[in-house]
Amino acid sequence: MSLGKLLFIRFKDHTIFRNHRPRVKPIIRETIGWLLDDNDESITLLWVREPEKSSPQVRRETGICILKSDILEIREVEIDGEA
Repeated sequence: MSLGKLLFIRFKDHTIFRNHRPRVKPIIRETIGWLLDDNDESITLLWVREPEKSSPQVRRETGICILKSDILEIREVEIDGEA
C-alpha cells in the first residue's frame, strides 16, 4: 500500500485486566488513519497530522501501530472521490 493513503482497519486489541476474572478476550476495535509505515510485522497509522502548509510549529504526530497478525479487515477510504 502507498504511504499516505487513508485506511480503515478493524483489529483485535489487547485487553488489560485488574481485579477482574482473567477470562477476558481481545476487544475488536476499528480505526481510520493515514498510512505512515507498512512492514512485515505491523502497520502504523497517523491519526492526527498537520497540513503541509501549516504554521512553523514543532510537528507532533499521534497514531497507532497495529500488529498485522491482529488485523481482521483493512481497506482504503475515499475522500472527495479520491482513493
